[in-house]
Amino acid sequence: MKYLAILIFLFVQHDSFAAQWTNGNQSVKAVIWRTNYHGFYVDSNNFHDPQGCGTSSTESMYLFSKDFEDSNIKLTDRLYSMILTASSTQKKLHVWVDGCVGQYPKIIGLQLN
Repeated sequence: MKYLAILIFLFVQHDSFAAQWTNGNQSVKAVIWRTNYHGFYVDSNNFHDPQGCGTSSTESMYLFSKDFEDSNIKLTDRLYSMILTASSTQKKLHVWVDGCVGQYPKIIGLQLN
């Protein structure tokens, strides 16, 4: 019973670190769209990592996970369109992140400001 309580506690702890919005100051500096590596760079001074992924200041980037892309093809296309729109209009984004892809925040949603 003691171990069950610890497992439940760990699950609740992990769940408390669920998806979060960035601060909304993310201006798209460059778009990355190559096989299994999709996302965008921002200037390091506009980078916000609410998930604590440990990104170095020289590589301020947000990425999609392959699993997310494979299970949400239409949504990924829409989010990619939002990234292109933000880039071409120089608008900022709020990024909905849930965990990390390697050392980069994992994109699961966007809001165009």
